[in-house]
Amino acid sequence: MRRRSLRSLVSISLAACAAGEGTRDTVETETETEASVGSGPGTEAGDATAASTFDASDDGPVSTTVPSADDDDGGGPAVCGDGELTINELCDDGNTDDSDGCNADCTPSGAIVWQQSIGSGVLAVDEGFDVATDDDGNFTVVGYAATVAGPVDGWIRRYSPMGGAYWTLAHAGAGGGNDHMFGVALAEDGAAYIAGYESAADLTNNGVLRKVDTFGADLWVSSFDAPGATGTVVQSVTVDGEGSVVVVGYNDTVADGLDVMLRKYTAEGMPVWTRGYAGAAGANDIAYGVATTDAGSLYVVGYESVAAEGTNMWLGKYDTDGNLLWSRSYNGVASLDDYLVGVVTDDDDNAYVCGYESSVNYPWHAFVRQYDEDGNIVWTDEFLGDTEEGAHCFGIARAPGGDLVITGGVMNAMIRDIMVRRYTNTGTVRWSEHIPGGAMGPDYGRSVTADGAGAIYIAGSIDTGADVRDIWVARLSR
Repeated sequence: MRRRSLRSLVSISLAACAAGEGTRDTVETETETEASVGSGPGTEAGDATAASTFDASDDGPVSTTVPSADDDDGGGPAVCGDGELTINELCDDGNTDDSDGCNADCTPSGAIVWQQSIGSGVLAVDEGFDVATDDDGNFTVVGYAATVAGPVDGWIRRYSPMGGAYWTLAHAGAGGGNDHMFGVALAEDGAAYIAGYESAADLTNNGVLRKVDTFGADLWVSSFDAPGATGTVVQSVTVDGEGSVVVVGYNDTVADGLDVMLRKYTAEGMPVWTRGYAGAAGANDIAYGVATTDAGSLYVVGYESVAAEGTNMWLGKYDTDGNLLWSRSYNGVASLDDYLVGVVTDDDDNAYVCGYESSVNYPWHAFVRQYDEDGNIVWTDEFLGDTEEGAHCFGIARAPGGDLVITGGVMNAMIRDIMVRRYTNTGTVRWSEHIPGGAMGPDYGRSVTADGAGAIYIAGSIDTGADVRDIWVARLSR
């Protein structure tokens, strides 16, 4: 817990989600109407291979200024960690630990270092969905951005650690409809795998996996539709220890509605295997997230439909050949709709999952749980928000040292703000923050990651009041 804090949060610019059956932008239980779109900075329409180059020396806006530790008023140096708040300290909790609410340099944990919003114009809907960083803090964000023509195109941008844009790509499918990028993962050499769906020439959705190098040049693109399916959507992507790539999402089938889909590729873009999962109810079953272990296993999260129970949280563990080893399903106490959206693993083959549970008394409980390698529950945390109006978790990451960081949304005075929350790997909360967007929202943190130094990067959307929703990207202190 933080004490003696002088922290003042800076208001943000962002926006929220668009519609699409079963996709990550419709996991929420509330309905939102997508407005008409316009043009403006931040949208690059046209050929999916085109890149716009930006000067990465522009380090972006800085929202937090850390004062010097020296007392220039003649009183001698301030002593950080003594529990006494001085004029040159933003907080002082009486220790020199990092990530416990007040860091060792007497700056708040979870404070915004810089933030950016990227909008396509008045009434446009733009959304950031995933973020991945290398050890040096260079990171890539994916999502979608509105176009002048009306549909949204996939949006991809690589950043420097301080928010300067190296390059931006748009992804436009052959069908001329909506194209969404939902997942990004980095190879060891820094190349980015971008996953989502694109509108196909036959007016259905094709799953897409695209690999680009660190300069934004295309290395290969795979667009696919499962046999017998009327559409395929990829929601998440991961890279295993051998350099192979796995994507998950769903196929739209005639017989069973939406079924979980897994597909493995070589680093050169050759498919290795494809797997599916259909729950016993014969209704919609969807994968939202995937993570690999050091042993090569895969953890996949999402939901499965169960008769008389709505949708249940679902976790499946697969071996490296795509065989299901075990699965776990969780039905919330209200037997309403419950979802797992994010998953991350540790060196001991444990899985940490996050999502949200629906409730009768509260709209949603943000849900975080650890499973061991055999599928046993180790601990669970549910978070209703500081005002107990409800919360979601959409993304989870491991920080250096093993802590967990989650992001999502939290209700505050009937407005949804961005939520960021840090845990130890045993489930103890280190700090928790909500970030308001400055307008009526809703605002979302969709994905979170941490670099080798522990800096936290978040992608999502925000309502600044200027247009409907903007892509939002931010760096936070550890």
